[in-house]
Amino acid sequence: MSYRTFQDRTGERYGRLVIIGFAGSGDHSRQWKCKCDCGNEVIVSWKQLQQNHKSSCGCSYRDWE
Repeated sequence: MSYRTFQDRTGERYGRLVIIGFAGSGDHSRQWKCKCDCGNEVIVSWKQLQQNHKSSCGCSYRDWE
């Protein structure tokens, strides 16, 4: 059995989101607290960030309206 080492991703950018800290683990994925360019903060799973499923707090959808 191999254990993955924890890698701090604070400061990394994914779309409009910048990781500002670790928020815990859940749903088989680490959770990260992110700050959006619009100022909102959201909790996002690593899987969502890694697979480009989440790149803003939701403000990008409002821009389309």
